[in-house]
Amino acid sequence: MKNVFTTSQLAILSAICTLLSVAPSAANLLLYPS
Repeated sequence: MKNVFTTSQLAILSAICTLLSVAPSAANLLLYPS
C-alpha cells in the first residue's frame, strides 16, 4: 500500500509541475492572443 501511495503522490506532484510550467504560456496566450 505504501508503494501505491508513493506512486500516487508522484503522479500528483508531476501533474502539479506540468500545470505550473504550462500555466505561464497559457496565460500569455489568453492575455496576448496573436
